[in-house]
Amino acid sequence: MVELAVVLLILSLATAAVVLRVQRPLSRARLRDAIEAIGHYDNTTRAAARSQDRPWLLVIDMAAGRLIRTDPDTGREVSAPLQLPGSTTIEQCRIGDENVRAGEVAIPVSRRGLSVSYAIELECRGRRRWLVAAGLTGEWVEMDDEEQVRETLGAGLDAG
Repeated sequence: MVELAVVLLILSLATAAVVLRVQRPLSRARLRDAIEAIGHYDNTTRAAARSQDRPWLLVIDMAAGRLIRTDPDTGREVSAPLQLPGSTTIEQCRIGDENVRAGEVAIPVSRRGLSVSYAIELECRGRRRWLVAAGLTGEWVEMDDEEQVRETLGAGLDAG
């Protein structure tokens, strides 16, 4: 009976070690997936505005962890929202000097596919990453440092 208990203890320790080794790469992969999905959703919003020659709103719902494309006149959702995985959260959004940590942020996208520059901070199981969208081009830059994000947004990357 003691031998069985020792074997179970060893198996438990080995399982815990494997779980710990897998969690970090898994969190990194989930964060990477969320980053790519947000960039794609932003880019398709810009492309839709250009192709349909009409403005859209890109709404970032921090509490629900989703992005929504809406009609600015009616507020109605015009496509399927982007839902981030449950382990990935939107911690905050920055638009210029404004820092929003809760609620929703609406990013107007012009009929030419232009917006203000903005940043989103994502978190997945202790890993944090900033995404900065250049409003004129729709290009995305990833950053780790919030001060660098502030400096980048203050450098005048806006569409207006």
